[in-house]
Amino acid sequence: MNRLASSPKVSVQHHLQSGRKVGQPLQRDNVGQRLLRRCPVSSSSSSLLQPHHFLTLGVRSWRLKTLALLALLILAGGMLGAAVAQLEVAKTQVTVEFGRQVTIVARFRAPRPIERVYLFLHPEGTMNTYSGEMEAQGKGWKRTFTLKEWPLPPFATVYYWFQVRYQDGSTEQTAAFTFEYADTRFTWETLAEPPIFVHWTQGDPTVAQELINAAQEAIQRTRMQWLAPSPQRVDVYLYPDATALEPLLQDAPEWAGASAYPALGTILLIHPTTPAELAQRERDVAHEVAHVVLYETLKGAAVTLPWWLQEGLASLAEPDVREEYPGVLARAWQKQALVSMSDLCIPSFWNPDEVQLAYAEAASFVGFLQQRYGAQKLYRLLLAYATGLPCEEGVREVFGRSLSELEALWQQETLAYTGPELRQKIPVVLLWSGVLALVALSFTLVFVWIRRFA
Repeated sequence: MNRLASSPKVSVQHHLQSGRKVGQPLQRDNVGQRLLRRCPVSSSSSSLLQPHHFLTLGVRSWRLKTLALLALLILAGGMLGAAVAQLEVAKTQVTVEFGRQVTIVARFRAPRPIERVYLFLHPEGTMNTYSGEMEAQGKGWKRTFTLKEWPLPPFATVYYWFQVRYQDGSTEQTAAFTFEYADTRFTWETLAEPPIFVHWTQGDPTVAQELINAAQEAIQRTRMQWLAPSPQRVDVYLYPDATALEPLLQDAPEWAGASAYPALGTILLIHPTTPAELAQRERDVAHEVAHVVLYETLKGAAVTLPWWLQEGLASLAEPDVREEYPGVLARAWQKQALVSMSDLCIPSFWNPDEVQLAYAEAASFVGFLQQRYGAQKLYRLLLAYATGLPCEEGVREVFGRSLSELEALWQQETLAYTGPELRQKIPVVLLWSGVLALVALSFTLVFVWIRRFA
C-alpha cells in the first residue's frame, strides 16, 4: 500500500483536493476524511472518490496498456523471427577412408524448401578449394569423393561448408566446419623435442631420437647459412614400409625418396631398417626440415622462389655434400652437358639422371653463393624474391650481376678445378710432371757439360 501511495497520480490528486501548494506535506491519516467533507455525495458515489479507487483506475489503465504493448511486441517479434529465420545445419557427419575416399552427410533446418545443396571443401596448407553438388538422401544430403578427385594432404585440417539453393531461386551459405584428415590406420607412438615431433609405428624410440638430432642440427645449419628462424613445429611420420606410404605419394615422382608438406610442417618417411638407410633418413629429414623453415619464413612467397634456390638451400642443410654429386658435376662439365641456371628457375620434370644433375648443380651453385657472399646476402636474396621479383632480376638486385655472370663465375671457380675425377688424376699428373722435369734437367746438365769441356 505504501508503494502505491507514492504514485505520482495519487500525489497530484491529493494536492488538488486539499488546496495545498505542491510540495507541502499532507497528513495521510486525514486524506480520506477531507475528501469526503469537500465532496458531499451519496455513499455509493462517494466511494468512487476514495483514494484507493483513484489508484485502482490508474493501475487498471496501466495494466491494459502494458498488455497491449506486450501483445504488439509478441506479434512483431513473431513476424520478425519469421522474416530473419536462417539456414541451420541440424547434423553433419564425416566418414574418412584414409587414402581412398571421404563421405560427408548433412541435414538442414531451412525456412523454405530446398532444391539443391553444394559442398565446398578447402584443405589446410593448400590453395585449392573443391566444390560439387550433393545428392539428396532421405531427409539429408550426401557427397562422396575420392582422394584422386579431391586430393587432401595427410594430417591436415580440412574446412568445409554448404551452399543451399531454395526452390524460389534464392541461395544461402552456412558457416564452416572442420575435420582432421589423419591416418588412423596405425597407432602412432611419439617422441618430441620441440619443435621436432617424430611419430612411428614399429621398433624402439632410438631411431626417432636419431632423426630428432638430425632435424635439430639442420635447423642450426640453416640459421648459420642464411639467418633462418626456428620453425614452430615439424611432425615427422615414419611409415613401416613403402606400401603403407604409397597412398600418400600418388602424385610424387618415382625418384622421390621422401615427401614433405611445408605449409603443414609435415614430413613423411619410410622407417629405416639398416644403418645405411638410417643415414639416408637423417639426410632426408634435414633436407625437408629446411623446406619447412623456408615456408615459415616466407609463407606463400616460398612457392615462388626459383627452384635452384629452394633445393640448393635445402641441400645445404644436409650433414655434408652427397658423395655422388662431385662426380656427376665433373662428368657433365667435361661433356658440356650442364643445365643452365636460368632453366632451373622453373624446371620441368626429368628422368632420374637429369634430376640428379639438377640437384647437384643447385647444391653446388647455392653453396658457392653462400661461401662467396655470406648469410646476409642469401637472406636478402630471399627477401627480394618474396617481393615478387623474377628469377633473373632478384639475382641482379642483390649481387649486382646477372644470373649468367654468376653462373660463369661459379663454373670457373668450382667446376674447373674440383671434382673427384680430377683429384684422382692429380698423383699421376704430378708423377709425369716430375719425370719431365728430370728429363729437362738432365738435358740442361749435359748441354752445360759439353759447352764447358768442348
